[in-house]
Amino acid sequence: MHPPQHRFSRTRQRGAALLLMLVIMVMGIAAVLVNSLSASAVKNARQETTSAALAQAKEALISYAITYPERHPKGTPERIVFVPGHLPCPDASSALGNEGDEDPNCGGKGVTVVGYLPWKTLGLPPLRDGWGNCLWYAVSGSFKANPKTDLLNWDSLGQFQIVGADGNTMIAGNTAESRPVAVIFSPGQPLTGQDRTGGIGECGGDYDPAHFLDSIATISNAAMNSAADEISVVAVAEPVASYNDRLLWISRDHILTRGIEKRSDLNISLQNLLQKTAECIATYGNNRLPWAAPIALADAAPDTYQNDKFNDSANLLTGRIPFHLRSSYLATSSVLPSFSSCTSSSSTGCRLFRPDNCPDFLAMAGYPTTTDGVTYKDSPDGWFEKWKDHLFYAVAEDFEPNSTAVATDLCNSPGTPGRKCLYVDGSGPYAGIVIFVGSRQTGQMRTTLNDRNSAENYLEGINAAAININAPSNSQFGQFAHAGNDWLVCIKTDLTLDMSCSSP
Repeated sequence: MHPPQHRFSRTRQRGAALLLMLVIMVMGIAAVLVNSLSASAVKNARQETTSAALAQAKEALISYAITYPERHPKGTPERIVFVPGHLPCPDASSALGNEGDEDPNCGGKGVTVVGYLPWKTLGLPPLRDGWGNCLWYAVSGSFKANPKTDLLNWDSLGQFQIVGADGNTMIAGNTAESRPVAVIFSPGQPLTGQDRTGGIGECGGDYDPAHFLDSIATISNAAMNSAADEISVVAVAEPVASYNDRLLWISRDHILTRGIEKRSDLNISLQNLLQKTAECIATYGNNRLPWAAPIALADAAPDTYQNDKFNDSANLLTGRIPFHLRSSYLATSSVLPSFSSCTSSSSTGCRLFRPDNCPDFLAMAGYPTTTDGVTYKDSPDGWFEKWKDHLFYAVAEDFEPNSTAVATDLCNSPGTPGRKCLYVDGSGPYAGIVIFVGSRQTGQMRTTLNDRNSAENYLEGINAAAININAPSNSQFGQFAHAGNDWLVCIKTDLTLDMSCSSP
């Protein structure tokens, strides 16, 4: 006997319904998987876009710093005279149509600043992160191009510390030498309270960093330290509801060691600086050389190392290169006539590096404009300005400004031949010695002002001791040597240069 037909039909209907439900479930799961894979792909694509933009910006900034002289020739005809190492100002205030240009002047001297990455200045398109935002950029006051600081050389320090999500864990910049010099930011998508609709132009947003850069713990990436020569702290962390910045930073090593020191012309420029400085010293006056400037300088950030602090000091035979010569001029009448304005309270006319005294020095001074007259000083872009802390100087007693020694009795003391002049490894006698010190050696520190006020942190071996001896009665006075990586140029008793007294 066969089952009823309607019972078989109901069974088939239930099977079809189950199959339909299974199909719907599979399709739903597949949709979830597809959406998940799609979201993951979008996220990965955004991260890749962001990483590529940050990396491209970093390389462009490093290239800008290394080739700064070639990018900024000066004079008529144009000459390449500036020092490498400067980074551009951010774009923090451009008018419509000028977006991407670095600001011509950003903040105070020595002050760290933040703004849009100056993509146009770097020769790039407007680099954007994975969310379509233009990149942001912060630069140390110690490396920015304008206003420049008084020093920029292989002892210059960055002004950033990078910390983790807790606001304390140090990621970069634990030591002074490891502090980054610049930071590049991807703002990510806007967070609550970040209104990015108020701007116009290429990047579309306004110039308020708080509308783009985030805070975590106690650290705000939008707030740089507004004091000169001080550290700014920036945070890097995994994205959370209140933070999604991505960062890439530039170390001092990227610019100085891997960049500037690899320039084939660096040593030539520094040797020229040493030679031209010695030539200017030698042309000071008939049979006389100026007194030295003190090694120790007063601290008054951001102007600790400005040229006007390098004043000669009466009766100081050893120290730094004197930029002003008023004490030397007042001690003798045997000087160039153009120094006569040194008698006034103003020291403008007492500057050593002037076109009427040593015109060949102007290339090392950055070619200041001739419209400033005969008293104009070297520009803030020149090699002397940025490397002067590496130069030291000694003058022999018989050639100091108020010396009464006569030509027939130079470099002799009764019973002690040679006491009143200078020697290098026993060779001489010399009227003066100018020394350029090389990169920091083991045991030397040039981080703080106290470090830089110590000759031992610059000069090698006997030279460090000799530059600290200011008494000709001391048997070690004036006894210099070929030591370490010190470069020497000696001024002979006829006030010509002996270039062979440098390192053998």
